[in-house]
Amino acid sequence: MEPAESSVETILHWPEGLEPGPRSARTGKELVLYRIPRAYLQTVFFRSSDCDLHLEISETPNKSAPRMIVETPGTMEYCEPRASLFVDLKRRGITVTDVNQELSQPGQVEVVGVAFRDQAHPVWFARGSERVTTLWELHPAVVKTLP
Repeated sequence: MEPAESSVETILHWPEGLEPGPRSARTGKELVLYRIPRAYLQTVFFRSSDCDLHLEISETPNKSAPRMIVETPGTMEYCEPRASLFVDLKRRGITVTDVNQELSQPGQVEVVGVAFRDQAHPVWFARGSERVTTLWELHPAVVKTLP
């Protein structure tokens, strides 16, 4: 499947629609593979409860730019790209932990993933920082750092 080109800016403006149920089937945009050729990685953390790598990306490197969430699962088919991302981040002095780390210098990344309309989360179980402005995510996704 050839991914459809998109951008963080475009996805931030998708209508969120009705709250999906916990077991709702994917529909519409959620059946499409997207590619964001260039975005800026703002935060990263590993959520041990679901083994997903959570990242916040923005359209620009500005620290106050609106963001969206990208998640890379801990399943076998994502093992190699996740390991490569961990190594690339480590080279930049970033050790991935279970604490949401705000990167002092946002890095450029390419993201390929399937759209996912997440549910709203209770305040005590935050999806990400206050700069995340949409319930749309790319999940599952592969993230590659760019030079």
